Amino acid sequence: EEERARSARLQRDERRRQQELEEAVANLDSAERELSAQRDALARKDLALKKKEQQLLDAKKQQREAEEAARQADGVRRATEKRLQERERRLREKEQRLR
Repeated sequence: EEERARSARLQRDERRRQQELEEAVANLDSAERELSAQRDALARKDLALKKKEQQLLDAKKQQREAEEAARQADGVRRATEKRLQERERRLREKEQRLR
């Protein structure tokens, strides 16, 4: 009788340990899936951030190029104005001589 009771207790303990082990494995699997999903989300965010950083770098480059083009255009405009002023001065001098 005692042996049967002890055997039944051991079987119950073994079933309980087996169930706890299965629950622990299921919890671990669930945690691994959640971690994998978080890792995937982080990778997507990282990719989006890198894309935004590249867009910012491209925009800064375009701005620098536009500023340089504006400086060059301003230089051309000033040189043209100078040439026109010089031409006008020569024409005025020529007019003075002709009078």
